[in-house]
Amino acid sequence: MQNIDVLVTKLESLVDRLHEDSANYVAELEIYPVCDYAEKSPIEILHKALEGQVILEKIAISNQQKLIAEISAMLSYEGLGSSHPNRAYVGSAEHGEHLAELSNELIRLTSHASSIKEVWLKEGYPFYPVFWDLGFIITINSDAYVIAGMISD
Repeated sequence: MQNIDVLVTKLESLVDRLHEDSANYVAELEIYPVCDYAEKSPIEILHKALEGQVILEKIAISNQQKLIAEISAMLSYEGLGSSHPNRAYVGSAEHGEHLAELSNELIRLTSHASSIKEVWLKEGYPFYPVFWDLGFIITINSDAYVIAGMISD
C-alpha cells in the first residue's frame, strides 16, 4: 500500500480553505485505499471502498493527466452568484500553489498505477452530488484506491 498521508493532508487543507468564507457551497473529495483488491472488478472495489451498495452507470479508461485535470477543475470551480467557495482563495497564488502541491502528490501516487479508470455511479454516492461529482479507481500492484468527490452549490 502506498503512503497517502501527505496527499490526504494536502487535500484536506485545500478543501478546508475552499470552505472558508464560502456561501451555500460544499466540496468533498476523499481517497479510499483498498488493500489487496486490485485484481477485483471495479464494482467490487467500489463496494469495498464505499462500504455499501453501488450501481455503476459507466466506466472508462482514464489516465494521470485526466485525473489531475478533473480534480483541479473541480477544486477551482468559482461558483455562481450567491453560491461560491472562498472567493479570495480560488484563483489566488496560494490556491495555485496548493493545487500544484496536490498535483505533485497525485503524480507520485499514480506514476506506479497499472490502471486508472473514471467511474460514474448511478447509485451509492458517498456524498450527495448536486452540481459536480467525480470518481476514479487507481490500481497499483495489489492495491486499489478510489477517489470520489463532489461540489454542491
